Amino acid sequence: MLRYMKNRYDNPYIWVLENGISEKGEAGRTGESALQDRLRTDYFRGYIGEACKATDDGVRLTHYFTWSFTDNWEWKEGFKTRFGIVRIDFDKKDLPRRVKNSGKWLSQYVFKVSNQSKNR
Repeated sequence: MLRYMKNRYDNPYIWVLENGISEKGEAGRTGESALQDRLRTDYFRGYIGEACKATDDGVRLTHYFTWSFTDNWEWKEGFKTRFGIVRIDFDKKDLPRRVKNSGKWLSQYVFKVSNQSKNR
């Protein structure tokens, strides 16, 4: 899609907004297993890897936003569907937050590398 947009629309600057995935049954997990979001981590790894290849081919991808930073209320599913890289425990009054494995992966392999390249 990124390469198609480059070729079809004279290589515009591209922003990817709200990119993410939910997984059936994730909301029902508890304890440490609630932070194990392998499907989301693999999704980001694959999508961002392909986006990087597209930029190597000259695509001008300038902004990328995950969906979403925290678990939130979805219009159709309520709190049953989770998209966040940070888990919120909606059953507890203080709504504690914990970073999921996908958030740790993004922090280590995307955000850190991105900041290093900016500082060159």
